[in-house]
Amino acid sequence: MQTDYYDRVLTAIVPVLESPEPRVKSHAAAALVNFCEEAEKETLEPHLDGLLSHLFQLLQNDKRYVQEQALSTIATIADAAEAAFGKYYDSLMPLLVNVLQRDDEREFRTLRAKAMECATLIALAVGKERL
Repeated sequence: MQTDYYDRVLTAIVPVLESPEPRVKSHAAAALVNFCEEAEKETLEPHLDGLLSHLFQLLQNDKRYVQEQALSTIATIADAAEAAFGKYYDSLMPLLVNVLQRDDEREFRTLRAKAMECATLIALAVGKERL
């Protein structure tokens, strides 16, 4: 499906990331995880700018569960895109470090864990030379 119908699937899912309903946005981002886990990097590469600009917007959402899902989706995309994700390293890593430096309040524990997972997968994708 990722090879033959990627354009149709992404065309259907990406606009839903702009839904006014936070829960709908979160589910659209989760659907992208399922799609991107099996996608080839060549399939994803032309769509990275659009996908990540939408996901960066979700990181600004005031609902923590939307932010958590956005981080999981970004991590999955980084894992699938590999070195092509390097373009986004400089803009994303400071955001992740900011999340990791938040107060140690219990309510942010999952968000920090997702940020750590995301940073790890980005580091693996771009390679140690980039770090």
